[in-house]
Amino acid sequence: MKGEARPYAFYREIAQNRAEVFVGRWYLAEIEKYEVVFLSLLALERRLAEQPCLILHCAYTEYQGKAMLFSAPSGTGKTTQAGLWEQYRGSCTVNGDKALLEYDGTAWTANGWPVCGTSGVCENKKLPVGCIVMLSQAKTNQAWRLRPAEAFTSLYGQITMNRWDREGMVHSLDLLEQLAGKVPVYHLACDISEDAVKTLEQEIGAGSFESETYAAALHKNMIQKREKHA
Repeated sequence: MKGEARPYAFYREIAQNRAEVFVGRWYLAEIEKYEVVFLSLLALERRLAEQPCLILHCAYTEYQGKAMLFSAPSGTGKTTQAGLWEQYRGSCTVNGDKALLEYDGTAWTANGWPVCGTSGVCENKKLPVGCIVMLSQAKTNQAWRLRPAEAFTSLYGQITMNRWDREGMVHSLDLLEQLAGKVPVYHLACDISEDAVKTLEQEIGAGSFESETYAAALHKNMIQKREKHA
């Protein structure tokens, strides 16, 4: 756990469908802050690593029937940006801390997660992933689409991985490569104003959530820009 100088728990698999979690006595006084599900997630994340799933640290929002995922290191403003989209565009936050991303071999979907972090928002909802937005703080709002290699690098630090498990790591990295190649990933350098919403909206393409895929909307925007400069 971040900030702790010693391990607070030990996880051991004793069978294919059974695991044990031992928690240090010194930590038991603090564990009352969390529900029992918190400890069960230690085993859940391990099992999900074997499936075509990735756990993304993000604010998971629903906008026009698709999942828009704001991802960044803690403290960057994921919840804030999700709140701005709720305020100005009528989106709805599904989970303020994480989303379970599932790949069926063709498309990615976002699912709820049983822990919500400090946001207090934790719904169980499955939606097709529309886009992922990587955030950074800035005084001037700018948005641009990342190339797959750039998206891979940006997403890597926000995906839950058991880095001690070599086989699991390879599996997760293969899935991350698929995610970065199939789902539009944007970078939004932003402040906390409505202009940040408008900037991202313009880059994605107005109306693309309802009538077009993000890739088609991006292509349309490129054509329009070329026609303006022609």
